[in-house]
Amino acid sequence: MKRNIPIIKSSMLPNFITICNGICGFSAIYQVLKVDIVFNPNTIFFTADAVDGFAKACWFILLGMVFDLFDGWAARATGAESAIGAQLDSLCDLVTFGLAPALLILKLNMIYSKVWVNMTWCFCLIYFLAAILRLARFNADSQTSEEEDDHSSFKGLPTPAAAGCVVTLMLFYCYIARFEKPELNLLINYKESIQIFVNLIPDFLPFLAACLGFTMIYSRLKFGHMGSILLNREFSIESLGTLMIIGSVVLTLPEVTLPIIFLGYMLGTPVKYILSISRRTVTRRRSTDPTEP
Repeated sequence: MKRNIPIIKSSMLPNFITICNGICGFSAIYQVLKVDIVFNPNTIFFTADAVDGFAKACWFILLGMVFDLFDGWAARATGAESAIGAQLDSLCDLVTFGLAPALLILKLNMIYSKVWVNMTWCFCLIYFLAAILRLARFNADSQTSEEEDDHSSFKGLPTPAAAGCVVTLMLFYCYIARFEKPELNLLINYKESIQIFVNLIPDFLPFLAACLGFTMIYSRLKFGHMGSILLNREFSIESLGTLMIIGSVVLTLPEVTLPIIFLGYMLGTPVKYILSISRRTVTRRRSTDPTEP
């Protein structure tokens, strides 16, 4: 019994952090379900209460990402990595990064025609099922594979990154809908044009959800681990300064910078993959056709 006490104590912290991730997902779903989706008669956006409810749901999902980032680190630091911890992590990820974003997109589009709602439901279902398959495959690969690059890259888009693409775009939508931040005064002359463009985001999100679903399960796409990208490099004043500048900009304008970061991460790997296929095709064609220059 005495030998088991340190193990039990050390496993409490990472499991608690993981559960906090699940609580964030549950809270995000609660915020989405409680939103009364009615358009503001004076604008092209939802009412202020609806915008605030959607924004709260998005911030809960992003907070869940913070907990998801640190639970694995805490497990490794305390030596408490376990099979049950991995399963708990996947279940909480499914709620926060699979179910909550899908319900958010569906709720946004339930005000439209029945045909559009049914189509949105199908696209959200694709996203949700892809998240299930993505997490199941990740667990299976973690149990059977011992390759060194397992923790440096992911096969398919990670579910937190997929959810990040959805919620950061929605936060940008809420940011423009409110149009309250001081920096937006610089764009006051273009307010109407910007709002008309941003108002397309809820209609765009179902199609994005379907694309994200495919990207999550397409194993040929290898996405780098963000922790490895940022931290696994030689320390230098220049790299530290760059991270500090990026962090300051993100904290100052999160609604603008976070969509750029998440969408850039999501699009970077497919673009590289397509370019590599194109280069191989051109090289193969030149090697088989002597008339090619």
